[in-house]
Amino acid sequence: MTYVVLICARNEEKYIASCLSALYFQTMNPELVVVVDDGSQDETTQRAQEFSERLSLKVLRNPDRGFSAVTTYLMADPYNLGLEYLSKIEWDFLLILGADTSIPPNYVEKLYMAMTPQLGAISGRYSGIPENYAAATGRFIRRSIIKKLGDRLPRNYSWESSVTHCAEYMGYEKRSFPVPIYNLRPPGQRKRSYVGAGRAVKELGYYWPNVLNKSLIALKKGKPLMALQILYGYFTHKPQTPLPEWAQYIKERQTKAFKQKIRRIIPW
Repeated sequence: MTYVVLICARNEEKYIASCLSALYFQTMNPELVVVVDDGSQDETTQRAQEFSERLSLKVLRNPDRGFSAVTTYLMADPYNLGLEYLSKIEWDFLLILGADTSIPPNYVEKLYMAMTPQLGAISGRYSGIPENYAAATGRFIRRSIIKKLGDRLPRNYSWESSVTHCAEYMGYEKRSFPVPIYNLRPPGQRKRSYVGAGRAVKELGYYWPNVLNKSLIALKKGKPLMALQILYGYFTHKPQTPLPEWAQYIKERQTKAFKQKIRRIIPW
C-alpha cells in the first residue's frame, strides 16, 4: 500500500511544522507529501522546506490572489495544483490534511487497517463529526475516486464535498473512526460563514426539503445564523455549470426518497 499526502496552506508558518512532524512520525510513511502554498505572505514555504531531508516532499506555489480563498470556490485551485502533480505518479490512497492539523503517529495505519472494500473515503474524528461522515481534514481517499473526478476537484462551492459524494455515487461508503484529529489553531480564530455551505449543496444538487432539514438541525443546535446562511446560500445561488453525473445521482435519490416519505403520509 502506498499513500500520498496533500496539504494546502496560506500563512500557516505557526502550524505547518507541527503538521509535517506528525507525518514524519507516522508508523506508515507516505510515498510523497505535496504542500501547496496558496500565496502566503509569511514563511510558510520556508518552514515546509525545512522537512525536505526528513520527508519525500514537494512544495508548490500558487499565485497570491490577495486574500484567503477559504469557504469560496477558489479554494479548489491550490488543491488542483497539487492533484495535477500527484497524477503523474502511482499511489493507492490520498490523505488530505489541513496545515493547521496534527494527527497521532498511528493515524494512517489505523485507517488503513479499517479500510474495507466497501469504504471509499474515511477519516479520524474530532468534535462534531458523525460516524457516517469522513472529515474534510484527515480524509483518507481511494485513488479510484480521485480518478473518477478527473484528478481534480470541481471549481465550484462543492469542491470539498465532491470527494465523498462521488464515492457514494461509485457505490462506496464513508465513515469516521475514533482516531483523533488535532486542530492546532486556537478556538475562535477563524470565523466561518455558512453561505458557502448553502451554495455547495446547491452545486451538489440537493433537493430543497433536504436543505430545509439541514437548517432545522442547525436551529435545534441553537445556531440560527448558520440556518439562515445555509438557506440564503442555497436559494440565491445559481450554478454556472450543469450537475456532474454524481451530483445528478444525489438529486434523483433525494427526490425519490422525499416523495416516498410523503406518500406514506398522504397516499396518491
